[in-house]
Amino acid sequence: MRDRYLELLDQIISATLKGQIRSERQVYRKLQEGVSPGTGEIFERCLQERVDQVAAILQAEGDELKQAKAMRQQRALTMIQSQWHQWQKDNQSSADLDHVVQALTTTTGDEQLNQLLQ
Repeated sequence: MRDRYLELLDQIISATLKGQIRSERQVYRKLQEGVSPGTGEIFERCLQERVDQVAAILQAEGDELKQAKAMRQQRALTMIQSQWHQWQKDNQSSADLDHVVQALTTTTGDEQLNQLLQ
């Protein structure tokens, strides 16, 4: 899963640098298509790993061309982070509803009412 998410991030960054992704909405759709439900933590760790890598390049690199590329990658990662947070907000209510439905289907009788009220 980790390798898949690192590859997804690299694809989004590459497409952004090539001008193939021009809007935040396109990034949002890529995240919707590429991130599996219940694996958000893994994706977040991969995203942070890429952010840290680019930050290290920006601090250590003296070559202006490499720094310019790293800055563009950093902007792409910032856009990915913002759309990831948006995706999480949009899907929080759906996850909550799924949790309630699962709790109701695994309990019986009076416990169902208690679960629903919680």
